[in-house]
Amino acid sequence: MCTETENSSEAAAFYVRNYRLRFTFKQADVSKQPKRILRGPEPRRCRFCGRGAPEVTFRDVAHAVPELIGNRRLISEYECDTCNRFFGSGIENHFGNWSKPLRLLGGRRGKNGIPTLKGSGPSGWRIERTGNRFEIIAGANEEDRPFTASEDHRVINLALTRDPYEPVAVLKTFVKMALSVMPDDEFANFGETRDWLMDAGTGGQLIQAPCAEWLVATSTPADSFTLHLLTRRPDAPDRVPYAFLMLSCGIQRFQVNIPCPAHDDLVAAEAPIRLLAFPWPDATEDVLHAAEMDLSGTELVTGETISVTYRFETVEVRENGQNP
Repeated sequence: MCTETENSSEAAAFYVRNYRLRFTFKQADVSKQPKRILRGPEPRRCRFCGRGAPEVTFRDVAHAVPELIGNRRLISEYECDTCNRFFGSGIENHFGNWSKPLRLLGGRRGKNGIPTLKGSGPSGWRIERTGNRFEIIAGANEEDRPFTASEDHRVINLALTRDPYEPVAVLKTFVKMALSVMPDDEFANFGETRDWLMDAGTGGQLIQAPCAEWLVATSTPADSFTLHLLTRRPDAPDRVPYAFLMLSCGIQRFQVNIPCPAHDDLVAAEAPIRLLAFPWPDATEDVLHAAEMDLSGTELVTGETISVTYRFETVEVRENGQNP
């Protein structure tokens, strides 16, 4: 997949001729924006396990997009409590570990607020964020710090370690978002994908095109995110994957292929395909990082670090010297 974003007009034309928008949602202002409730046919049955009352209950609030990225307004009524807890204690836990450092940097306010990163012991380092303000406690052990600072403390180089995660569980979380928001007629195309998602293990191979991530300099507001679901037009002239989930939150922009074996036979051919980056309006400049993501791994990843450089306009240094 091409991750270059310079030619946004060419990319826009590419997606208009090949894809149709099946779902879109933007959470902009939690204090004023009403909830959008996704409802299915009656009598209510769970979209993921296919069961209904009294076999399962629907008492819990099921977020179509994980609450940990700030979702407060996009709610699903066709996810049963059993599946909700299955996802929350499984794949979404891995997604939380994987995304935690950049949720902190982007000011993502989850169920328990904005994440905090800290070292071990009472004198360890600590990084937290309140609104647009970062607080960095250097700690007593200089060798343990995951950052270095310029002499005037205005430039901070961060090397933040992710908590352990399984890549395929992160991919499944993106897939679960897509399956949660797609219309009923579209969901009928993703039976094999749903079965793969519900497999508690990580085995099974589905046709998958590359996914991509961009980091941009300016974060979206703490309580905002945008999500689009695109599926291939019946008359698409180019050879392209069937479905993509697009997600914008914080300083991250994601483009994730949603596997659909029923319609991705064209992608399975050995000849390469050309995919242009989705033209996010705010990812055409000030891009800090752009790359494909490989989320196919099934082994637990530990010790993975993310390197980011921040430049601050104003800095306050405490007299005890612990805040760079």
